[in-house]
Amino acid sequence: MASNGASSPAPGAGIAERAAAGRDEYGRFDPALAAAAAVRSPRAGKLASPVARRMAARHGVDLEAVEGLGDAAAASARPTSGRRSSSGGAQTPARAAGPSLGADGLPAGLRGRPARGRRDTRVRRLIAEHMVRSRQTAAHMTTDVDVDLSAVIRARTELNEARLAAGASKLSFLPFIAPRRLRRTRQEHPGPQRDLPRRADGPLAGGQPRGRRRHPRGLLVPVIRGCERLTAPTIGDAIADLAERARSRRLVPDDLAGGTFTLSNPGSVGAVSAPAIINQPQVAILGVPAIQRRPWVIADEYGEEAIAIRSILRLAVTFDHRAVDGAGATRFAVAVKDRLEDWGPETYT
Repeated sequence: MASNGASSPAPGAGIAERAAAGRDEYGRFDPALAAAAAVRSPRAGKLASPVARRMAARHGVDLEAVEGLGDAAAASARPTSGRRSSSGGAQTPARAAGPSLGADGLPAGLRGRPARGRRDTRVRRLIAEHMVRSRQTAAHMTTDVDVDLSAVIRARTELNEARLAAGASKLSFLPFIAPRRLRRTRQEHPGPQRDLPRRADGPLAGGQPRGRRRHPRGLLVPVIRGCERLTAPTIGDAIADLAERARSRRLVPDDLAGGTFTLSNPGSVGAVSAPAIINQPQVAILGVPAIQRRPWVIADEYGEEAIAIRSILRLAVTFDHRAVDGAGATRFAVAVKDRLEDWGPETYT
């Protein structure tokens, strides 16, 4: 059997001795303990990458004499071979025993450097705890599809012209992704969710990143209820209402409860990719990034292919792999793509 690189502790050795040998309390090899022991070991020397060690050897630099305070530190070091101490003996530099931390908890190399702290609000801390808990609980996976939004753009343009003529506000693209066709797609691709808390029926939650300066309450996920019965214009009006009440801090707890499936819209601030963290206890979230103009292969009515410029949206479905199989999530994403590319007036009226 190949050696694992950590020496075996003597029989009867205590927990501390076992940890120093890279083994757990039962004597089994533990990579994390072995790494920690290597850092603490006086034999470990300075921590340096293989590239740094090769450069040091090439230029005759003793890494043990270099303080890790920046890129220029090694340049000021001099070869130390043959250096003598004042007593005439060979001078042996002190070995590093791992990074030393000051009272402020910062490594030595960061002391004195300018830093800016941030005082988090209680809401921000609760959001952070919720996100960490989701990452620790759910088996996150993401599947992406590229969608040609040409049909959606034509429908949105037609609809917005009519709305502006009637004195109503323009609709963004988000309501065209969120209406009842998305809901039908979810019903057709539910995935196995037998042993987990699930939200099989109910409202759609629309999450949108909110910067702390303009929206001090942080990340809010307001809920649009009964979206399977709503048209695109109605959903657009509901999104506008929720966004305005979120900015003015007039949302009530009921506005944030009971979501079953979340839409995250980082495209509103320019993101071109949108993997997201699942909003527990839901099992999936749809990320909507920015629309990009890209060269795209199209086919005419005779099947002849050509290159054209199209508005492309890369939808990202992030799902809990404990509850949903990858094939099922991908079929769902492709079904959303097909329906968006086949958008017609009957979809939003």
